[in-house]
Amino acid sequence: MPVRRIVLLVLAVLFVIPGLFVATKDVFAEGQNCGSAVLRKNTSQLTEDTGDIIQNDFNSEKLAEECGRNILRQRFLTGMFLVVAVGLVVAAYRRKPEEPRFPGDPVI
Repeated sequence: MPVRRIVLLVLAVLFVIPGLFVATKDVFAEGQNCGSAVLRKNTSQLTEDTGDIIQNDFNSEKLAEECGRNILRQRFLTGMFLVVAVGLVVAAYRRKPEEPRFPGDPVI
């Protein structure tokens, strides 16, 4: 295998590792665990009961919105890492080494 292909594949693995880490890392919003980019938790059970119905609804909507934003950011980062890794793998297998020229080949 050519050295260029090995280097590109190693770089692809180095991009997959943080991608998997970001995908499985828990997201927190206001001290509550929202889940990860892969498995999202139901945020309606995370809010506290303050006794005021309007305040409870506002807090649950705010928490759900913040969790959604944080999880979307984490999914976007995961996608970026994985797209770069796939691009490197495709580049590794599509790029062919240049064939050596014969000594007697004309320049033109």
